[in-house]
Amino acid sequence: MDFRVVHNAENHEYELFDGDKKIGELTYVIGDGVLDLMHTGVRDEYKGQNLGAFLVKEALNDIRAKGQYQIVPSCPYIPVYLRRHPEDQDLVAN
Repeated sequence: MDFRVVHNAENHEYELFDGDKKIGELTYVIGDGVLDLMHTGVRDEYKGQNLGAFLVKEALNDIRAKGQYQIVPSCPYIPVYLRRHPEDQDLVAN
């Protein structure tokens, strides 16, 4: 399987693909210096493969690399991810 994450800035989401098939997304709303991460989802048939974590990690890596925004973890999955990956806590807006 060929998993990759693509930032679709026009639709305000990070998209998770298996080859050419979109299988998940992390949606956000842009605020004043923050990206409010609203929803993370992966198709049911792909659940249990840790792809939600892969999607969030790739999105956070991209956000960090661009250096423009901090995050607001509104999606219930994001705080769970951050507890497991404290190295990404610095991206959370105060």
